Amino acid sequence: MKKRALDLLMAACLLVCLGFLGGRMSVMLEGPTLSLSQGAQLVRLPELALETYQVEENDETPGELRVNINEAGEEELCQLPQIGPARAKNILEYREKHGPFASIEEIRAVSGIGDGIFQQIREHITVD
Repeated sequence: MKKRALDLLMAACLLVCLGFLGGRMSVMLEGPTLSLSQGAQLVRLPELALETYQVEENDETPGELRVNINEAGEEELCQLPQIGPARAKNILEYREKHGPFASIEEIRAVSGIGDGIFQQIREHITVD
C-alpha cells in the first residue's frame, strides 16, 4: 500500500511539473482531494496518509563529547560532526602510517579534513 501511495504521489508531481511547463494544467485542492486537470481530462488523487520520520543528524554533537583521536576506532570517530566512515578510515590509516597525533591540529593533514571540518570537531577531539 505504501508503494502505491508513493507511486501516486510521484505521478502527481510529474503531471504537475509537465503541465505547468507546458502551460496547460491547473491544480485544485478541494478538501482532502487534489485535482489535476489537463485539457478535458481530470485526475483526482485521494488524500494519502504518509508517515513522517524524524531524522537525526550527525552535526548535532553533544557538547560534552570528547574523542581521543589517538585511541578511537572507526565507530567512535564517526560520532564526530562531519566524520563518516570514509574520513574515519582516513584518520585510522594516517595514524597507522605516521604514529600518534602530536596535537589536535595535526588531524588537518588527514585526507578529507581541512580547516572547515577541523573547526567543527576541534572542541570534541583530544590527543591525551
